[in-house]
Amino acid sequence: MVVTDAAAWLELSPEEAALVEMRLSLAREVEKMRLKKGISQSELSARLGTRQPAIARMENRPQASSLDSLVRALLALGATPRKIATTLV
Repeated sequence: MVVTDAAAWLELSPEEAALVEMRLSLAREVEKMRLKKGISQSELSARLGTRQPAIARMENRPQASSLDSLVRALLALGATPRKIATTLV
């Protein structure tokens, strides 16, 4: 068997692979927006009522984050629903 990508190696369904890609895209956008605005992980965690390690996990292990958490973080950073939607395209 020849494995061409991680989704094939993990035997993910197309839906599972899409979900992984969505989480990765949103997590990248969280980190990008946070850094662009000069906001620390601690400051973002305070805005969300969580702890800093949760933000670090969100950015570094998005597969462990819910889509809900990622979207909430983006909204807390000032992203509009339209911006979030374009992040997923």
